[in-house]
Amino acid sequence: MKETKRYKQAILIPDGITPTIFALPCIYSCHKESDGRICYLLYDWDEQGKYVELRPGQWLCLDYDGKWEVKDKL
Repeated sequence: MKETKRYKQAILIPDGITPTIFALPCIYSCHKESDGRICYLLYDWDEQGKYVELRPGQWLCLDYDGKWEVKDKL
């Protein structure tokens, strides 16, 4: 049986731009995409060397080692 990872903090990203989210130390920038969706970029990179992206409806999770992770569901 797979063990569920536990987080110190988990934040569900709302639809609008939120100063509280933008102020988090892991957030690099925020922009509007061509389809109108909001996208936050984290101070972290994926396997292709691109910024990790965070969108409304996703979870931003802080683990007990201080690393932020983006999850589609908890």
